[in-house]
Amino acid sequence: MKQFVSGFILLAAWAGPAAAASCAEGFPIIEEMSKTLDLSEAERVNVQALVAKARIEERQGHQKNCKIILSGAIRFFLIKTVLD
Repeated sequence: MKQFVSGFILLAAWAGPAAAASCAEGFPIIEEMSKTLDLSEAERVNVQALVAKARIEERQGHQKNCKIILSGAIRFFLIKTVLD
């Protein structure tokens, strides 16, 4: 299962910039990855903080900032799966 998630994350990271997804499309993906990976409480809180900050940016109409924040969460998941 972990290899599947790692492959999915790598594929998403590779295809992400070309697809230019919106923040609204990114939120469910981040939440699904949070549920799939075995995160510690501190890691879970950090990801939730990133998602909350991204939602605020989206509400304010700052799509670019929102995407940058969500990409940070995706990078975290990528690093987490590689290190595990």
